[in-house]
Amino acid sequence: MGGMLGLAVATLGGDRFKSVVVGGAAPGPNPKDRYTQLAGLLENGLDGYLETVPRELRFGVRNNDPEALRATALATAADPDFSLEAPIAPVLVYNGGDDPAAARAKAMQEKTPPIVFYHEFPGLDHRMGFQRSDVVLPTVLPFLSKASRGALD
Repeated sequence: MGGMLGLAVATLGGDRFKSVVVGGAAPGPNPKDRYTQLAGLLENGLDGYLETVPRELRFGVRNNDPEALRATALATAADPDFSLEAPIAPVLVYNGGDDPAAARAKAMQEKTPPIVFYHEFPGLDHRMGFQRSDVVLPTVLPFLSKASRGALD
């Protein structure tokens, strides 16, 4: 599940989880225009959208269902802002230091309660934040363990 969907879960359904981990996204105003534009690109299939995707990622994107992606984009565009101002469950937000979301996450740190934790991985970009489990999991797994025991500080 993507970072925006993770933020939606933490914002709208946090009472159903012991904790939420969000990678590659930042709390704050929902970029509704971006998702409306994405839905428009997907209106006639994947071809229009694929032109916006870096060549090295196109193979993986080709295997997606364009109608499902469009529905997700439209639903995300309709969602409220994901500010995490009052989450119910602990949330870990992580980003690669070279991910554009990292700067937005830094800006939101002072606006979110202490139940929201932030971690930045220097040298990783957006994609590497998902691919480099050897770097990310040593931070994520202890968070999940502590959250399940109610031992976060």
